[in-house]
Amino acid sequence: MKKEVLYPFVLSFVFSIFYVGVFSYSTSCLYTNPAEIVDPSFYKLIGWGWSEGKLPYIDLWDHKGPLIFFINAIGYILCGSEIGVMIIQVIFMTFTIFLVYQTYIVYFSKSYGIILTLFTLILLTVGYSLYGGGNFTEEYILPLILASNYCVLLWLKNVQGQPSNFPPKYALLMGLVLSFAFLTRLTNALSVCGCALVIALYLSFKKKWNNLLYNVFFFLVGFVLLTLPFIGYFSYLGILDEMWYGTIVFNLDYASDGVGPSLHSIKDIINYFFLYPFNHTILFLSLLFVIIYPKRRLANTIWFVSALLLSIWFVNSDCYDHYGILAIAFVPICFIEAKLFYNDQKSLFSKMIILFIGVTFLFYAKKTTLVLCKLPEVYKSANKSIVKYKEMINVIPDKDKGAFLAYNCKTELYLYLKILPCFKIFSLQNNIINHREEIKNDLVINLKSGRIKWLMVNSSIKLHSEVSNVIENNYFLIKEDKTDNLMLYKFHQ
Repeated sequence: MKKEVLYPFVLSFVFSIFYVGVFSYSTSCLYTNPAEIVDPSFYKLIGWGWSEGKLPYIDLWDHKGPLIFFINAIGYILCGSEIGVMIIQVIFMTFTIFLVYQTYIVYFSKSYGIILTLFTLILLTVGYSLYGGGNFTEEYILPLILASNYCVLLWLKNVQGQPSNFPPKYALLMGLVLSFAFLTRLTNALSVCGCALVIALYLSFKKKWNNLLYNVFFFLVGFVLLTLPFIGYFSYLGILDEMWYGTIVFNLDYASDGVGPSLHSIKDIINYFFLYPFNHTILFLSLLFVIIYPKRRLANTIWFVSALLLSIWFVNSDCYDHYGILAIAFVPICFIEAKLFYNDQKSLFSKMIILFIGVTFLFYAKKTTLVLCKLPEVYKSANKSIVKYKEMINVIPDKDKGAFLAYNCKTELYLYLKILPCFKIFSLQNNIINHREEIKNDLVINLKSGRIKWLMVNSSIKLHSEVSNVIENNYFLIKEDKTDNLMLYKFHQ
């Protein structure tokens, strides 16, 4: 490996250890029992269960693709704890930092590349740590999206207005991105699908039919390379239908419930803009350059369609901060396209565009102060919920802990108390059973049969009526904590 590549890669690795160690508090060894949000704790629990012989979608269920559970399972196999997941995160973050830097130095000097890379990481911190402390699907796919954008940028640099073949190896990479998203969260691939669509249309317009067919073939090969092993695995176990339901079918229903952002006032619109400013900035910037900057029309058409597809999803989603991790891949693109326009025009207008980008991103970077204020609190304070959960279940004999389920409680209790739930729907039960009658019926059967011998309920959330009736008729109350709305039941034999 050349020094020009080796040194930045090693530095990226060293910095990624610091970055993940500090900001991924859901997996970092620096923090003790931090309060977590739903997604990372779901992935860790299912990954841990898979490493112990439990099967995703059968024994432990969530509506994500199997790859995110597999990544967490490998982490638990490596170290027997979330520290193994952190090691995998460091590997992915190393490639993220390295590819951000490599993208910048396509058009910037190495010194500017370092400065801009550090600034980009500051921007990444908000989506990465403010909402839940790492271990997101978006975090793992980000280096692949960056690699795809980097390849497209290199190809565009060589096109320069002339018909040019698109390298099939780049299409292979795009197919891998789609496969990775398909096996985690499908919407994560929207920006890369936008790139692929415009490039396919360009090759068609230029009558590059052979090159187009080669690229379609390699795109499909890239998709199959990662997807086929998982399909084969779940087919062999006879549970492929369950994987399809959890990965695709349930999410179509779930997506229809997305409320989207409130855009009733100017303030709402401004707040939404600064929720995902990188995506919105490249969306407007690329559209402007398509109109006024013919030299980069193809490039900016690609970026516009990519950002547009993400924007359509964002506006129909629940607008969580960590979704914005996907748009980090547009930060280098914004600076590069603005620089190229400035180099050609050297006008007051081009300077205003650069100023607009800088001010917008700096304003967003202010949110980093929220992260820096939050981390010391997470570091110093143990998770108070865990203390309450321990107190509630200390009456359960060790031999019965394999027959325990927490209903509408936090997922982290299983992780920190080292208990695998005895039913596949282990948290947010009300939300999930409302989407599928079979899951509700399965839960009722398990409750009536006594397979769930011990049940802890969060009484602050109203139970599903049928579940409530089963508990009333088949369980008796052992312990209650009225302050924290916790009730522990035992099956009445």
